[in-house]
Amino acid sequence: ELYYSFDYGNAHYVVLNNYFSMSSVGSAQYNWLVNDLATTSQFWKFVVFHEPAYATDSSQQPRDGTNTVRNLVPLFEQYNVDVVFNGHWHNYERMYPLLGGQVSTIEAGGVVYIVTGGGGAGIINIGTGTLNPRTAAKVQKFHLTMIDVNSCSLQLSGVQKVSGVGDTFDASDVFDTYTINRCGVPLIEIVSEPDIRSSEEAINYMQKIR
Repeated sequence: ELYYSFDYGNAHYVVLNNYFSMSSVGSAQYNWLVNDLATTSQFWKFVVFHEPAYATDSSQQPRDGTNTVRNLVPLFEQYNVDVVFNGHWHNYERMYPLLGGQVSTIEAGGVVYIVTGGGGAGIINIGTGTLNPRTAAKVQKFHLTMIDVNSCSLQLSGVQKVSGVGDTFDASDVFDTYTINRCGVPLIEIVSEPDIRSSEEAINYMQKIR
């Protein structure tokens, strides 16, 4: 299938296709995504696709996906997506929770975006200098990203590759961790149809709660 979703435990996973009109408003995939996110009742929502909405280059400047940010990010925020996983750039980069492109909090409706592109192909240089204010962690390693869900909380872990045949997984292999605790945190619900074209509009939009 070109795009699909499934449930596992109390989580809903959505897998999208960047190369099939994913971020074109009104396309078959876009309309499917809206319906899919609107109808799931699972506690956690994760979205996966190839080219990221948010990332930075080797100078730590934004290297964002313009159409994805404009057309899909408002949906992720509206339907309370928790984490968006991407690849494309062959490194690891975790953003702070973002709302309308600005650093926010989970409690306010922020979404965590993770570039996890260290699965096998050559690693790219993450550059030098101070990390962009949106970036919580950026690492140049072969890796995978692990999700450990425990009911209403979860832990994300960036895990580096083992050093050899005799090496087994242990805590020293984890180079980045982030915990989301939604126990007792009410969901924020948007009360009108999304039509967001700027960060300011997005922030104002998310402040309208039930």
